[in-house]
Amino acid sequence: MIRAAVAAVCVVLAAALILLAIDVLRVPGAIAAGDTRYEGAPARQAKLWDSVGFLPGRPAQRLLGIGDDLAYRKVIWAARRVPSPAQIQGPNQPVLEARRGQAIIAVAEQANKQSDAKRRAQLLNMNGVFIFQRVATYTGFDHDRLLREAIGDFRSAVRLDPDNADARANLEMAVRAAKGTGIPGEDPDAGAATGKKAGQGRSGSGY
Repeated sequence: MIRAAVAAVCVVLAAALILLAIDVLRVPGAIAAGDTRYEGAPARQAKLWDSVGFLPGRPAQRLLGIGDDLAYRKVIWAARRVPSPAQIQGPNQPVLEARRGQAIIAVAEQANKQSDAKRRAQLLNMNGVFIFQRVATYTGFDHDRLLREAIGDFRSAVRLDPDNADARANLEMAVRAAKGTGIPGEDPDAGAATGKKAGQGRSGSGY
């Protein structure tokens, strides 16, 4: 009886280990598939990277230590789907404003957690874009405060990743907007003429 019980337990453990091994082997392909869907049409996707791992409790993700990586991807994806203030109108305005607010908070939190310089720079650039998009709707002190915050985020992003063309272009645009307002700021690098501008409403690209 004891031998039979031990054998049964061993069979169950072996089966569990096989399933875990299969789950782990599937992870890279599942992430790559999500990346492909994201690159194709980020705004039209749903539940990106949710199918990474099929076992309950997602043991493969914990074993591989990819939780932070997936969280970063999902924050970038959510930010790419956020409408600009000019697009938030009509009967869905409360829903869109709530989605935008959640994405802004998620980007800021993820930026504070990130240790990778390039990823942190991208998140700071996105946060700067969110702030800069609000500048036109405020006047007086709030306008200057928001513009100063946007410039600070763009400048930090450029310092962390000088090759981030989006951040360089957005810094140049924000500094130009600050001219004549009395807000102190250095002129951006002359090479900042390329990249996606904040005024176009895009929060950044890629990972």
